[in-house]
Amino acid sequence: MCVSYALTAQLPLLVQKKELFHSDNDVDISMIKEIITTHQISLQANFNARFENFPVDSLGWIRNPFHFNINEIKLGNLKISEELIDLSSDENLRIRFQENASQVSH
Repeated sequence: MCVSYALTAQLPLLVQKKELFHSDNDVDISMIKEIITTHQISLQANFNARFENFPVDSLGWIRNPFHFNINEIKLGNLKISEELIDLSSDENLRIRFQENASQVSH
């Protein structure tokens, strides 16, 4: 993932208002950007380490709730299973999920 894209995507207000913010305050925008970028890199490394051995076979539906076999999932709760089926059947959500997933992977 491109860090500058992540910064723009996650903090659009900072990016949009940086000129106004900079002109009203004696702040080094590049320093703030560096701090945020370093923090995002740290968060990404932490996230990758925590989910390195993610059990895709049994919990893959968490990563992609639109691509799973309901018969292979043991949720232990009929209501939750029904909600997951409803979620996975929502075409508008599926499209939004795919759009967001493609943006994150760039």
